[in-house]
Amino acid sequence: MAVSKRLRYEILRRDNHTCRYCGRSAPNVALRVDHVVPVALGGSDEPSNLVASCHDCNAGKTSTPPDVTVVEDVARDAMRWARALEQAADMHRNARDITELANKDFVWEVVNEWPGDKVFTRMDKNYDTTILRFRDLGMSMEDMKHAIEQVPTHRLFGVSRWKYFCGVCWSIIRERQEIARGLIESEDC
Repeated sequence: MAVSKRLRYEILRRDNHTCRYCGRSAPNVALRVDHVVPVALGGSDEPSNLVASCHDCNAGKTSTPPDVTVVEDVARDAMRWARALEQAADMHRNARDITELANKDFVWEVVNEWPGDKVFTRMDKNYDTTILRFRDLGMSMEDMKHAIEQVPTHRLFGVSRWKYFCGVCWSIIRERQEIARGLIESEDC
């Protein structure tokens, strides 16, 4: 069975586009996918039996039995690479989960500061994204509390309170941006 284009791509990517025999890498050398144990000698198309190989190494090896230590090294390296990739994926997932939890906690704290009913959570389906955007633009929890305190609760109801809160937040952000511009301009003088 022929090695699929997808598998070829994955093997080259796994081996960092570097010949596993001589260490030369693309684009300085044309790479192929080589069977460590040649098919003619009973080798399979399993990823553990495939490596990136430059044209010269692949042509020089032909269908000769590979050196056992080289095969063991390649198999061990492939397993180490697979474990390292899995560990990196776990680390990435954990970091993402921690970030998502921190985002939810931040939004929840802002929502709980809101006086009376949490009507904006029903009026604006993207309220959480808006709160996080304000945070990413420099608004702290204390800034959000201050903005909430600015909303007149006796005159505004429902979504109007939410819109007023957003307006206060944008005013604070714009004011800080103007101050930052002034600081940068004073440094340039």
